[in-house]
Amino acid sequence: MKFGDIKRIPLEEGQKVKVRIIPGRKFDVGNGRGRELVTEVEGGVVGLLIDARGRPLKLPEDDAKRKETLVKWFESVDMYPK
Repeated sequence: MKFGDIKRIPLEEGQKVKVRIIPGRKFDVGNGRGRELVTEVEGGVVGLLIDARGRPLKLPEDDAKRKETLVKWFESVDMYPK
């Protein structure tokens, strides 16, 4: 996974797993800039969401490109399953 992505990981509600997060050198995930973090996370109603899109969220000005970006985000988290 890279900066700018959002992803849903299927994880049962209440299920706990150990994760290893390795951020880019400019990013802090709770252990200092660029420092890896090993921790335990717990699944919620939709599983586990990892959101690396940055803040503030930036959407393209162009309508077609904005729609394409939103659809990509929706598909990556299985927002509207078929």
